[in-house]
Amino acid sequence: MRRCPPGNKSRAATTKPVVRRLEEPWPVHENDQALVEGLRRGDDQAYRELFRLYEHRVFTIAYRMLGNRHEAEDVAQDVFVSLLRSIHSFRGDSLFSTWLFRVAVNHVKNHIKYLKRRRQGMKVAWDAHPGWEPKAADDGHFPTVGRVERPDQESSAREMAAKALEALGRIEEEFREALVLREVEGLSYEQIAEITGVPEGTVKSRIYRARAALHRIVFGDQPAEEEETP
Repeated sequence: MRRCPPGNKSRAATTKPVVRRLEEPWPVHENDQALVEGLRRGDDQAYRELFRLYEHRVFTIAYRMLGNRHEAEDVAQDVFVSLLRSIHSFRGDSLFSTWLFRVAVNHVKNHIKYLKRRRQGMKVAWDAHPGWEPKAADDGHFPTVGRVERPDQESSAREMAAKALEALGRIEEEFREALVLREVEGLSYEQIAEITGVPEGTVKSRIYRARAALHRIVFGDQPAEEEETP
């Protein structure tokens, strides 16, 4: 149920959200455990299959957090190289995907520290023109701008995508991390808490503050509050 803040009812009622959660969560691959066991035995086919299943998702996390395609590609490659060395540390206490995303997030954080040491500010590193296809938005790409038919709609969608991506680079890293895992990957609060190592209440707070910050940057006002399901 959406509640409009005092004095801003008309704007809050008509403004589209900067992001919209995936309509359906990413699938859980039932054969992950068998592939993990194969990888532990040194099975190249198991490694190639895990790469096929998760390469895009790992890249997406890195890209939305870094904002630079080349940097994200480097991080994604490092994640899968490290997978060969670290797979024996996966104990099976969580889904393989949750464990892999935690590895990916840690790699991204380390890469951000590396970029900062090089004095390569995040704002400079972010792609100005990400080149997304607007029609992909309904399939879960960030931000959601809906399918378009006319050239003017496509231009508007691309402009919104670029604006939202640039805005992501301006919010705090921990807020961006939580928002990407929630809105792009469609993960539950429990999964995000496990990946980030913070309580669920902190996860919810970070996501709320991230949404509010994005809304202020993109639209210049405070969004209406909205209840949501876990």
